Amino acid sequence: YWQTDAEHRLAEIGPVARQLVGAGIDQVLGRPRWQAFASGASDAEWAAHRADLQARRPFRGFEFAVRRPGQALRWVSISGVPKFDAKQQFIGYHGVGRDITLKKRAERLLLTRNEQLERLVAVRTAELEQNNRDLEAFARQLAHELRTPISQVVGLTDLLKSAAWERMADNEREWLR
Repeated sequence: YWQTDAEHRLAEIGPVARQLVGAGIDQVLGRPRWQAFASGASDAEWAAHRADLQARRPFRGFEFAVRRPGQALRWVSISGVPKFDAKQQFIGYHGVGRDITLKKRAERLLLTRNEQLERLVAVRTAELEQNNRDLEAFARQLAHELRTPISQVVGLTDLLKSAAWERMADNEREWLR
């Protein structure tokens, strides 16, 4: 659970979030998220988030990193809705968040594995393309090598037909055909 004031400064965070932030709680409370966790999202992501807040729109699934010195990087996803007092004056946001570190690690692992697989597929594809080029070159060479003796056999057959066809037995004529 978390809560901000009208200037979007973190006013309260629940025990799970406190544990996540750890000893840096004093550096988080009283500051807007984009200052407390400036390196946790890109400038564009923070700008889009701030635009939602300025427009008083509810938001869902905003993700940012929480960096603590000497600790592993943690990821948080938060959702929130604007709060208004009895006079319908905006008084801040409140919402919930959850630790999505394992999800982010799994995503990173999947992306890494996917990149490795793409590289392996690219290498294998290049090998197969080279093998195909080699096979085509071999087939061309083989066709050339076979064409020469076959042409000689055909030429000799034509010569025999024209010179000795009438003197040949039926089975010899069949061989020539």
